[in-house]
Amino acid sequence: MRPFVGILGLGAAVAILQGLLGTFVPQHYCPDFGLLLVVGLGLSWRGFASGLFLSAFLGFLTDFLSGSLLGQHGFLRMSVYLASRLGSRHLSLLGPLPLACFVAALTAANAAGMAVLTSTFTAGLPLDGTALTGIVPQMLLNALFAAPVAAVAERATLMLSDDENARRMLNLETRGRTA
Repeated sequence: MRPFVGILGLGAAVAILQGLLGTFVPQHYCPDFGLLLVVGLGLSWRGFASGLFLSAFLGFLTDFLSGSLLGQHGFLRMSVYLASRLGSRHLSLLGPLPLACFVAALTAANAAGMAVLTSTFTAGLPLDGTALTGIVPQMLLNALFAAPVAAVAERATLMLSDDENARRMLNLETRGRTA
């Protein structure tokens, strides 16, 4: 219970930081710290169902604070959690470069999902390329901040967890004797 509540607090702090940063910096030139935190949770959180619920809650918190369609960020954050969870099991995302590429692709997919959901549920807004024009700077910024935010999420999960062996899902072990 303690890790769950601690990460909820960290997520609320990240959402407040995102809102504060958004008042000074244009949206496309600001990294999406909520998305990066959810990626970090997908890489380091132990329980699948609790991590999915946690990412949904963080998405709904973003919906509430940003004024977007209710459930839009919640759905997309759950999708990002599932993708990062699967990515952590099947890909080696331990280095900063693979993680940055993975996060850049997730940022593009998140922006496309946001555009599709907005055009689907909002009357009068056609789906065109204008919604995706500023995604390149945000992809680069998210890729740049991916490793530090994932490390913070992993460290917070380790500090709050009772499990001493809590690590990322992909554990590479050596075979045979080591010196």
